[in-house]
Formats: sequence, structure tokens, C-alpha cells
Amino acid sequence: MRCAKLEKEDVAAEIDYWQQAVLCSVLGANPPFEGFIKRIWATLDIDKIILVRKGVFLVRFGNVQDKQVVEKRGVYYFDLKLFLVKDWNPKMDMHTEALPSPLGSIASFRCKILGAESLSKIGSTLGIPLKTDHYTKERTMLRYARLLIDISLDSSFPDFIEFFNDNEVLVRQQVVYEWEYVTCAHCHMFGHEEQACRKKGGVRQEWRRLQGESYPMASITSWNRRGLNWPNKQKDVHSFLQYNKVGMIGLLETKVKENNVEKVAGNAFPCWYWPHNFEYNAKGSYNAQVLKKTDQFTHCYATQMHTHKKFYITFVYGMNQEQLRESLWSDLQALAQHITEAWCILGDFNSILYKEDRMGGIEVQDHEVQDLSNLLELCDL
Repeated sequence: MRCAKLEKEDVAAEIDYWQQAVLCSVLGANPPFEGFIKRIWATLDIDKIILVRKGVFLVRFGNVQDKQVVEKRGVYYFDLKLFLVKDWNPKMDMHTEALPSPLGSIASFRCKILGAESLSKIGSTLGIPLKTDHYTKERTMLRYARLLIDISLDSSFPDFIEFFNDNEVLVRQQVVYEWEYVTCAHCHMFGHEEQACRKKGGVRQEWRRLQGESYPMASITSWNRRGLNWPNKQKDVHSFLQYNKVGMIGLLETKVKENNVEKVAGNAFPCWYWPHNFEYNAKGSYNAQVLKKTDQFTHCYATQMHTHKKFYITFVYGMNQEQLRESLWSDLQALAQHITEAWCILGDFNSILYKEDRMGGIEVQDHEVQDLSNLLELCDL
């Protein structure tokens, strides 16, 4: 396995860049940080607020003076909980937990190696680095670095790579591939595995009519046949089965009551075997208690009647304007603090998670995907 080695000059630019940053965390809570930070430091020049992981943010200031003002105070309070602020340190490493503060455990990333020179050296252990994605280039996503690498088809795809950092410490880094090619061991072609290879000999199974068999296989179909309680609809089904020589049919959305199913089945398909799942789809299969309502969501505690399973469910319709959705993100994050059971959130957020989610129109900006991404991370969704 190839191993890269980083020199001091490879990381110098990144260290200088992050010298104007501080790490923030609240002990015992995971609040909506961004609005709180912008409020308490409204008079300071904040360049970036970046989610590192749940409960921890990195805040970079536009100048060293503002960072020093924040750092001197060091301790703030959020809802009577300790809000810690600590200077970013280039010696923080994902394998060290020795920092003498509650923020020591957040050192699971290395800002200083996210520069172009460092990533190029590290990526070259796999192949030819071509480019990074927008978030890596603009330093707006610190949980990982994303590179496009040209890898030879006869190369392996290791699960990790190793490199020496600028302090000559050997680091092992996990690698996740968005796409890996598949090779057939039999025909040596790409795109399929050996068990699916058409050129490989073996027993082929196929349906064949038995000798002397004179009748075709009966048809199989399904039908969304509403209103099957009515005799004329039952007659239609009976005629349809006979005319089309149907041997199996699935009837959907029949609106038939469970206590009436035997009568309907006897009229529509006498002498047939007719299992059903009415016991799982009775009217009133869920019981919901509304816990909270706002102009953008309704939050409920629901119980599935036949299994007695309980869960939270939130129906969302986000405002069209980005600034009006800020209260939605804050409210949902506040709900997450008290939820210990299953939670489903669904609806129209009027926000996107990935740039490619929007087809046509104005080009998606970075800040448009950040809010929903942060929500998923902070709420463990």
C-alpha cells in the first residue's frame, strides 16, 4: 500500500486560515446554535458557522481581534447550561482525547489537512486526484473531504489509506467510495458479478408446457375496484373473471367492511379461496394526540391500534421565504431534545438537501442546502 507524507508547508496555509476560529459546545444539550451565536456575537465579524458533529460547531471570524474578544471571556450560558468556547488548535487530532476540557472529545477531524496540497498528496495514494467538490473547496463541510480521483481499473479499492502527517505521525484514514466497478471473474468483463454472468455455463431454468397439456396458464391481475359492496359492482367482477379466464386477482380499495366480506366474496367469486388483510387495515388504525402546532408544522404522538406501537410524527409545511423558515428549524431541534422514541417527520420543507434535488430554475446556493442538512445531523434523523 502506498503511503503519503505531508510536510509542514503542505498544511501551513490551512493552519493560518483556521487560526481565526473557535470551537463551541453546550454541556448536556444540543441546541440550535446558529441563531444563538449570531445573537450573542452580533457586533463581531463572523465569517463561517460550521457544524462539526452533533453538539459542536466551529466558528471562524473575519479577523483575529474578534476571535480574541470571544476567547478572553471563554464561558457563556445557554438556557442555564454552560456554553464553552475554546481556541482552535492545529494539534487537535482525531486519535487524541487529551485536551483538558469538555471540548477535547471533538477532535475527530483535521482542519489543517483539508488544503489542496495535502488532499492532493493523500489522494495520490489511490490514483490521480482530479478535483474536490464545492463544499470541500470552500471549507463549509468539515466532517469529511470529497475528492474525484482517477483510479486504474486493475487497482484495488482499499477500505483505508495511510499517511504521515506534518508531525510525522502515521495516520490511518477510512475511505468511502461513491461508486465501485464490478468485475466478473468468469468472463473478465465489467458491470456484473460471476453469479449473474450469462456466458457462464450451468443449468438454465425456464417454464415449459407439459406434454399433452392443452390449456394455457390462467391470467393473474389486480384491480382497484371501489364500491364492491354494490351488487352491480360484484357482478362486474364476476363477469370479468370469467371473460378473461382469470385464475388469481388482487382486489384493492374495495371499501368492503369486514363483517360483509363473506357475502361479497360469495357473490363476486363463488367457490374461490379469498384471504384478506382487513384485520390490519381497519378504520381508525391510528390514534393521534396533537402535542404542538405552529404555522409550519403539527406535532403528534401516535399509536398504531393493532400493534400498540407508539411513535412521534410531525407534519411539516415550511414557509417559502428562507428567513421565515428559521423558526421551523429551531422548533424542530427543540422538539428533538425531548424525543426518545421513534420519530417520523414528513411534508414539504420548501428546502432541499442536495443541489441536484432542484431541476431547472436559479442555481442552488450553498446556504440553501445547509439548513436541512444541519437539521438531520442535529436531530439524528
